[in-house]
Amino acid sequence: IKTQVILLFVLAILLLNGCANKATKSLEINSNRSNVSTEQLQVFELDNIFLLEDATAFEAKRDSFLKDYPNSIYTQYINLLSSKLMLRKGLLNEALSTNLEVQNKTFSSNKEIYYLALYESADIYEAQEKYEKSLAVLSEAEKNKEYLPLKKRLFELPLKLSIAYSRLNLNQLTFSYIKQTQDGLNEYLRSESLNNAAVAKLYLEMGGGLSLWQSTDFDLELKKF
Repeated sequence: IKTQVILLFVLAILLLNGCANKATKSLEINSNRSNVSTEQLQVFELDNIFLLEDATAFEAKRDSFLKDYPNSIYTQYINLLSSKLMLRKGLLNEALSTNLEVQNKTFSSNKEIYYLALYESADIYEAQEKYEKSLAVLSEAEKNKEYLPLKKRLFELPLKLSIAYSRLNLNQLTFSYIKQTQDGLNEYLRSESLNNAAVAKLYLEMGGGLSLWQSTDFDLELKKF
């Protein structure tokens, strides 16, 4: 059985078992929005639209947001989402160009967005079949993982590294990072109480980061590994 399939089953079981014993706590912005600005709510909504893979709605919302908030501190994050959308559409050169522009604009001013963009660029290099470059940026992101969001540094990053090393047939490193993925996911689930909507969002985010699926034929996609 391929390593990627094992990883998917492991993560599915961990999510189901871990969340079964968790108290319900919504990660969504709740009804008490006194400390949340309209601008932040718009970004949150953009994030959700992106995860739902509604490109038309995302692009319309994005353009509206950038028009309403031309000097937003979230502009580069929105541009990073746009890069990911280009990747989803198969526009690899455009996706990489936009991602690198985000990196250039945030290297000195916003390390969190810079390293998030660096981390996300691995998916683009993977889609271009530049596997060594993909591994290189993931390794650099790992060295600076304190800048990454919690779930990415705890389990999404080691998951991607395990896949990268499995592609090189480096089994010891592959299973070392599988173990890190399992431990990290368990740690994340202990620290967060997730309701069903939050779990679904988490699983969707994880699935989107494993590989660039180009069809709904699982057997066909599996043969590409």
